[in-house]
Formats: sequence, structure tokens, C-alpha cells
Amino acid sequence: MKRTAAEAALTRQAIICAALHRFAHDGWENCSLGDVARDAEVTRGAIYHHFAGKFDLLLAVLADRWEFYTRELFAPRDAAGLAKAHAERNGDGEPEAGTCAQQTVDGGSAGDASAPEADGAQRHAIVQSNGADHLTDFLATYLEHLVTDTGFRELAVVSTLVAPRALQANRGMDEKRSGIALWGEYIDAALRDCGDALRLPLEASRFTIMSFIHGVTVTAALQPNDLAEPLDTRGIAEAIVHGLISAD
Repeated sequence: MKRTAAEAALTRQAIICAALHRFAHDGWENCSLGDVARDAEVTRGAIYHHFAGKFDLLLAVLADRWEFYTRELFAPRDAAGLAKAHAERNGDGEPEAGTCAQQTVDGGSAGDASAPEADGAQRHAIVQSNGADHLTDFLATYLEHLVTDTGFRELAVVSTLVAPRALQANRGMDEKRSGIALWGEYIDAALRDCGDALRLPLEASRFTIMSFIHGVTVTAALQPNDLAEPLDTRGIAEAIVHGLISAD
């Protein structure tokens, strides 16, 4: 009986997930398509139906998994999405109690000639705070998934240790590089929001953030036992970001 396109897609995805696990645990040379087929509960013929061979399967694993994590976990939200999320957090856009915006209303600044200037300064402070919050959220999410998400940790292993063992594996890193480029755009936007609160130039600040990302990824691949505890991921992210921002 002929399989539907949906069933074929599920089979392909099962093979990719099984291959990710086997590549991470067995390495490039020792990973066998027979083991992948067994873990995916398919035949070797099913693997060759979807992929030309082991190298093609490795490329598919890298492309599929980096695309997934970039889209689902780390893709930058657009401006409308950020505005909507902010409004939802604050109750349809109303300022939270205790924020600068709320204090302006409660402080009776209406009619004060200096109010527009003060309001502008407050908005600037909020934008700076949002930039720091977005960076912190991003880094905390990345580190938390390295610590708690086996699939993401295995992807770090395959990208860092396995792919370089396969000839021409750079082809399979295109999706990863594309994802990292998106992260870079998101990081730059958040850093720009921090404005003159940054202790370092934008380029140096970006380098600091990206060095942290690459460092924890290599740690996940080579020394996973040295990764932070899940409850510490937020605090680590806050320490990294706050180190880049002046307290003034």
C-alpha cells in the first residue's frame, strides 16, 4: 500500500532524529546506517529512499535540526511581536505598577513643562532595560536548552566534533551559519537598545556575547558534566549581560 506524504515525512523525521543520536554517540566513522535504522524502527532501504547515503544523512541532520532550533527557540521576534508581547505582559499595554511610566502618571507630571523631556528620558531608560532583558532571555534560553534538552546538546556534539570529520561538511553548516546570522542580528538590535549604557563598543559587546555562546556549546560537546545546573542558567545570563552594562 502506498504511503501518504505525511507518513513519508514522519519517517524521514524519525530517521533524522535517530541519526542525530547515533552520530552524537558513535561519531562519524562508527555510526552505521543499520543502527540508525534500528533506532528509527525502519529498514535500511527506508533510509536510502530518503537519503543518498551516510554523508547526505549527516547534512540533513545538521540542516534540519539547526533550522528547527533557530525557528522554534532562537529566531528573533519582529517589532510587532515584541510590542504585542509587551502589551500582553502589561495588561493590554498599560504600564506596570512601579515602572517609570506608572510613576510619571502617579507623580502628577501633567502640565509640567519639563514632562515631555522627562517622559523621553523614561522611554529611553525603558528601551535600554528591554535591550538588556532581551539579551538575558536569549542567553538564558540558549544555556538552559544546552543543559536540559538532550537533542540540542547532541546537535552541539555533532556540529562541533562529528561534522568536521566528514569531508565537505561545511556544506551542511549553511543552516547553522544562517541561524547564527539571525542571532547576530537579534543581539545587535538588543545591544543598540542598550545605547550609551554599554560599557564597550557594539562590536566588542557582540564579541563577548558570541564568545559565551560558542564557549558553552563547546563545553556541552566536550565536557557536558561541567555545564551549569538548570536553576543557575538565568543568573549566569544576567551576570554576562550586566557585566556589559553600566550601572549609572
